[in-house]
Amino acid sequence: MDAERYRVMKDVQDAVSMLEKCEGFSALIPEVGTNIGMALSGATSTDDVAAVQGRIVRVNGAKAVGNVDFGTSKHVASVILAAMKFDENVRGAMNIKYSPDILSACKKLGFAIASFDRKDEPRDVSTMEWGTKRAIEGFGAVPDVIYDLGSIGKEPMIRLLGQSATEVAKRAIDIANVMRKG
Repeated sequence: MDAERYRVMKDVQDAVSMLEKCEGFSALIPEVGTNIGMALSGATSTDDVAAVQGRIVRVNGAKAVGNVDFGTSKHVASVILAAMKFDENVRGAMNIKYSPDILSACKKLGFAIASFDRKDEPRDVSTMEWGTKRAIEGFGAVPDVIYDLGSIGKEPMIRLLGQSATEVAKRAIDIANVMRKG
């Protein structure tokens, strides 16, 4: 188990490094910041998901404001854990800014895309868990991208999913490159 924890932490650290080095990635960071995470195989709780303490923010490009550790991100962990209930191999996720242009870049890259509407959300549920489940059920499989258009006081958001944090980071970098080229 210690070896897997190390591999998962290393994967998230590598993903963060890739994002920090990517010219243009900072344009994908939402107002609330970005986080990226990866779960251990068989994860059942947020303590089984490694992510950035704090977030990745816009500071002279993109910069992580904390270290990678387990149990540090409720939002990203909720997305991953919900997706793993449908496909145990989907163990990585991150959030990026929503815009029609960014969604268009996802389509250009051929990503499978699903969405959910926050106004359908029942009271007293975890938005990330409910929304991820709703999007997957509506799509019929775990997509590469899940987005929502936000609601009052909630920023619209795109979530990228994949088998690892580095796979998700590569998708974000591909999106950033499409955006830079116009």
